[in-house]
Amino acid sequence: RIMKYIHALILLVQIIPLYGTLPSIYKFYAKIGFLNSPLILIGSFGLTYSHFLYIYAFFQGVSWTYAEAARIDGAGHWKTFTSVMLPQLLPQLSLLFILSFIAKWNNFEECLIYYSEAMPTLSYGIYVFEAKAEYMASQPLYFAGCILVSLPSFVIYTLLQDKIADSLYLGGIKG
Repeated sequence: RIMKYIHALILLVQIIPLYGTLPSIYKFYAKIGFLNSPLILIGSFGLTYSHFLYIYAFFQGVSWTYAEAARIDGAGHWKTFTSVMLPQLLPQLSLLFILSFIAKWNNFEECLIYYSEAMPTLSYGIYVFEAKAEYMASQPLYFAGCILVSLPSFVIYTLLQDKIADSLYLGGIKG
């Protein structure tokens, strides 16, 4: 019952545009000392509201037959969650990891706002290079940088795509 209220609250919070919350987020990071610090990368990589909605939707649609069988066999809540529910959730978590990684890896705006030139990221470097390349056109160098920046996202996706694809074909309850 409480999950319905949390779900409604998260949907309500998502109505607020991200850029409308930037001043409060900036002030919060300034108060806890995260500005111009590598800790901001760790602090901003956590779960977001949309992750909660994906996981909530998964648990709404999952078959509880395995969980009931584990409960009949004497498993407690924690054992049922770790042995039955979590393995079913792993493909969705890997998908969320891929999407979050790509979003954070390509996010140059966060570097612009929170740690500027003190600790530039690769995507921020490409952004600055693109702005300067307008005057010093070096297109091959720019595109080489774009390819290098996209390689980690490509490697992560390539490594985890089989896990995601397999989860679509493997079924649960048979017959």
